[in-house]
Amino acid sequence: MKITILAVGSEAQYQPTFDTAYQYLKKETAALSAELSYAICRPDAAELFAALRNAMGQSEAVVLLLSPEPAAVSTALRVVCGGLERTAQTDAALQKQLEARAARMGLTLGYEQLADFASCPSGATQLPNAQGLVQGYAIAARRQLLMALPALPGELSALYPSAVRPLLGKLAGLAVSYATVRVLELDQFSVPQEITRLSQNPHLRLTSRHQCGDYTIFVEATGATQQEAEEYLQRAITHMQQTFGIYLYCIGDRPLPQIAVDGMTRHGLTLSTAEWGTGDLLREQLSAVIGANSCYRASYDDTHIGQELELPRRVLQNPAENAALIAGLLAQQSRKAGHTALGLGLYCQPESGQLHVALADKNRIWNRRLSVTELRREDTQQIAVWQALNVLRLYTAQYPKQLPGGIEPAELDKRAGIGSLFACSAAKAPKSPANTSGKEPKASMEKKIRTKTRTAAAEPAAEAVKGTNLIQRIKMKSITKNDKIRIILLAVCIIVFLASGIYIINNKLQSIKNKNLSDELAGLYDPDGTTDISVDGYPKDYIRGFEALYQRNPDIAGWVKIPDTKLDYAVVQAEDNDKYHRADIDGKYNDWGIPYVDFRVDQSKPSYNTVIYGHNMGDGTMFGYLQAYKKLSYYQQHPLISYNSVYRKDMYKIFAVVVCKADDPDFDYHNFIDSDSDAAKNEYIEKIMKRSIIKTTVDVKASDRLLTLSTCDYTFRDPDTNKLIARLVIFGRAVRDGESEAVNVNAATLNPNPLMPKQWYEYIKKQQEKKAAEELEKEQKAYIELWLTEEEIAAASNMTTAELYEKAQERAAQAERCMTAEELAEGLTPKQIKERIEYRQKLFAMLLTQDETDGNTASKKLALCQERLDILQQEVTVNGEKKPLFDDNTLFASKWSQLQARYELLSKQKDWKTYLSITDVQNLNISGDTLKSSLTANQQKAQKYLTPEQIGQYNNWHDLSAAIAKAEATRKALEAEGLKAGLTQAEMDKMSLSELQKAVDKAKNKTEIEKTIADIKVLNPNATGSNGTALSDMTLDELKALLSALQQERATLEAAARSAGMKDDEIKKYPSNAALQQAVNEKQKAQRNALIKEILAMEGHPSESELQGKTLDELKAIKAQLTEQAAQRTALISDIKALAAELGENVDENALKGMTYDQLVAKKQELQNKKAENNNKKLEEQRQANLAAIAKLDPDAAAALKDADANTVSAKLNEVNNTRDSLERTASGLGIDSSKHPTNADLAAAIEAAKSSQQPSGGEGQNPASESGETPTP
Repeated sequence: MKITILAVGSEAQYQPTFDTAYQYLKKETAALSAELSYAICRPDAAELFAALRNAMGQSEAVVLLLSPEPAAVSTALRVVCGGLERTAQTDAALQKQLEARAARMGLTLGYEQLADFASCPSGATQLPNAQGLVQGYAIAARRQLLMALPALPGELSALYPSAVRPLLGKLAGLAVSYATVRVLELDQFSVPQEITRLSQNPHLRLTSRHQCGDYTIFVEATGATQQEAEEYLQRAITHMQQTFGIYLYCIGDRPLPQIAVDGMTRHGLTLSTAEWGTGDLLREQLSAVIGANSCYRASYDDTHIGQELELPRRVLQNPAENAALIAGLLAQQSRKAGHTALGLGLYCQPESGQLHVALADKNRIWNRRLSVTELRREDTQQIAVWQALNVLRLYTAQYPKQLPGGIEPAELDKRAGIGSLFACSAAKAPKSPANTSGKEPKASMEKKIRTKTRTAAAEPAAEAVKGTNLIQRIKMKSITKNDKIRIILLAVCIIVFLASGIYIINNKLQSIKNKNLSDELAGLYDPDGTTDISVDGYPKDYIRGFEALYQRNPDIAGWVKIPDTKLDYAVVQAEDNDKYHRADIDGKYNDWGIPYVDFRVDQSKPSYNTVIYGHNMGDGTMFGYLQAYKKLSYYQQHPLISYNSVYRKDMYKIFAVVVCKADDPDFDYHNFIDSDSDAAKNEYIEKIMKRSIIKTTVDVKASDRLLTLSTCDYTFRDPDTNKLIARLVIFGRAVRDGESEAVNVNAATLNPNPLMPKQWYEYIKKQQEKKAAEELEKEQKAYIELWLTEEEIAAASNMTTAELYEKAQERAAQAERCMTAEELAEGLTPKQIKERIEYRQKLFAMLLTQDETDGNTASKKLALCQERLDILQQEVTVNGEKKPLFDDNTLFASKWSQLQARYELLSKQKDWKTYLSITDVQNLNISGDTLKSSLTANQQKAQKYLTPEQIGQYNNWHDLSAAIAKAEATRKALEAEGLKAGLTQAEMDKMSLSELQKAVDKAKNKTEIEKTIADIKVLNPNATGSNGTALSDMTLDELKALLSALQQERATLEAAARSAGMKDDEIKKYPSNAALQQAVNEKQKAQRNALIKEILAMEGHPSESELQGKTLDELKAIKAQLTEQAAQRTALISDIKALAAELGENVDENALKGMTYDQLVAKKQELQNKKAENNNKKLEEQRQANLAAIAKLDPDAAAALKDADANTVSAKLNEVNNTRDSLERTASGLGIDSSKHPTNADLAAAIEAAKSSQQPSGGEGQNPASESGETPTP
């Protein structure tokens, strides 16, 4: 197969790249025995077209290596499409992806350039390049292949194994099958080791590439046939599926993020993620997948903790110890915050290599833990992402069925500690605080009980009130001390209840009263200014609409309203800020008060910042409605504030929502009312923006007027005095002249890290510490119940919670050392976990060294144990019964120190059963070293007395030892014969049994052997035995067999010689078979030449070149065939002449002799056809004559036989003539003249009539007329 490589691009810039790519292809195609040619073309359409046309005319495969230059890609695309008359098809999704990829590379490409990179000819097979810009494609037609590939060596080598090699293999006609397998190596196994193991199979070739443990394995399987190659390939894939398990995530070449996104899209699932310690790597890789935005809705990181993600303080204080719990909470909280079906949480510690992954849906949470080895520590973040994506893949692959294991969300809050999230199922409810310890009460407590009993017995009134209730004892005036306490407590409860009821009722009444007042004021306000009211003293510079309110109270300052909400109130302003703090518009005391403008604000001017205060009431009225602005969704629904002062009407766009401290010197918002400095205004605006809990899209300038709504907030208190000091402040800026009131609320987001007052942090810290202390014991108790059995907890009643917690942690650590993550996620009870740990500890002690126990994960330890159990419990046959080599009881009664040497011997020596007694192997009193020595001795003994072929016939020591004993007896007999034949004992000791047999045979039959060798050398002077064995090293039987074969060969050659015309005397001149063969060949050659000459002289002979390739027998057959054809020609000519004579034609005999055999056959057939035609013509004439004769006698029969063949007509004529003869004889007897009745029917009728007339008319007797012989008239 010839392959032409055309590199397209700038030679000056890319020649080293092209050369490297060519060398790579040369190396990879060596197995195809391909002949490669290589040239570089400039990105010129005419030059490339000529080169491509020339290459397609000379090669089976043409490869275009394209540099990442837009000109190279564009030129190649247009030349290929034009030359093959195809159109260019652009993948729009790929174009978008390449645009992002180019941006990451720092490249700026135009729309058309990107379109060329994302295009290929119609009907082409795409070969996607996941690394660079140049995409590959292939076009196959008949026995030719055209491919375009990236020239950059890294991209080419990534593309070749999975995409290019199969195409070239198919073109070369090889029986090869290819596959690509994607596997994650997460420290559970070694992918390179498994690749090395599989590559030992001569039918398999495996190569791989990997990134941070993500392996792409390319498998190539060969066989005698395509079907056999596919079978080898399928076996390899099946083996990898069994070995790699859940970490083999794709048979193909699709990346893991794409598989995860496709799985979610297929099932309509949505996802939110939360990452800690990965640098948002999961978000980046998921977001890069085309189509991910349809299912990937939200992403969070550790900066969102305390905002969207709520994690307990106690957990955050020691994240390393609570890593599993953090991962689970991140998954659960992100799912809730993002309002998605799934949440994926990652907690990663790159410096220690510890990572935890959790997946949550609405029903369960699954957790996985992994420890990354120090050698791969730098890849910890990427490995964490692989683990997370693989868990997500497993979930979608099984959906709607759930993954095994996991815990319910309700249980998550009860769990803490390393490994707790994938330990066991829900914790059991704690037992009631009864005495379950099984111990007697302490003596001191008994003493107190007895003393109290005696005191009660001494009081005579106690017996009288026994069994009475409190009311009865009051009536009896026998109130006890405890009764008095109860009465006092009851009285206090009643007073508190009544006071609370009065307060609630009063509060409700005030709330209703205040609402009615607000509604009354709303009725006085005319926002449109259409009411014509004249009020004395109404300022001329006030706008219309406030007249009625002014008449009610001249302190009226304006009206504030948030559209589509219940915040819709009158606003007043006094000479200080105290007047209306707890007073309504009429100056009456009112806890609700009324919104008021800071007394320092000049509304007529107006001031830069209009500050309005209002209370945050418990019923949510007044400025209590502002609390809803803490939610982004509420702001997005209500982004505007309408504030009409008595001087002007304004609409304000909300640009910030701030939670701050009252009178905070760092943020004195209520004192910043006027300023002439733009710098001071910008600084103030910046302070607001830093503190805002919502990031809006509203821009604010120093020239804008601000509106500030301030109210109380209960988010935090003073950490020292516990007083309320928090304020919620809403900031808006006036809509500018000519500006739309529309706000882009969809672009608004929550601020992940707003600046809060230091008191907020201190208060939150104190509250969390207090709550953490309360939660700690609760969590520890829950943790204890997760790991310790009920019996253990009951037996440890004298232990503190902390001591039990330490014991539970020890159990968890034991579980982690003895159980896999999958087992811990199965939901086992503490009792089941304890039992499994105890069993595993025994198992590890039995089958592992201490270093192996301490230095490996549970998965690796179990794999080692299983590997060793497979050897130690392999099936053996004892007394005809199949059973394991060692049963469980024997093994568990042993230590690894007893089994190790045995295991190593049995695992290395696969055929141990051939050389060792099973009973000896099972006897642990026999050491492994002793068994090894026995095996070596038995092997040597077997090799001394038996050949390898003979040893291979046995599979157990019992049979083999018997064969050895028999062979030993045979050897002794041979040695005795050898001594008689002159061999020394020293010589024989060095020989194997087969060598000894030969040596004895030689010594005994020396004379006959020499004669046989001499006879052999006559026939073949260079003769040797099989495998080149010298004649002197062969036994007599072997020599006789060789001589017999040579003699048979000699007989065959002599027969051939005689056939070739050689006489016996001449044959004797050639004593060796080789010489005779040469003489026969020469004779046969002379015969061949003579035969060829004779054949060439014969009619219809083949060409001389064809005859030269035939054997002598084939030439004889050809001669015979031609001779037979000559005889057939003579017969044909004679037949032709006879036929011509019959037909009256003349033929030229010389012309006939000049015809070929086929022409003669055709000529004969032609004359036969003429003869047949003449015969047919005569037959038709006769048929017509016969029909005419029939028509005279029987017209109806003639008409019926109109289309009948001649034979039928002739037969009918005979029948009709016979009928006529019969009728005429009858007619003659009746005296009827037949000539008067020409047809048979007429004559028959006449006869009938005559017979009728001869019957007597009355009486008996004959008709007289009949007697006279007259025929009656019909």
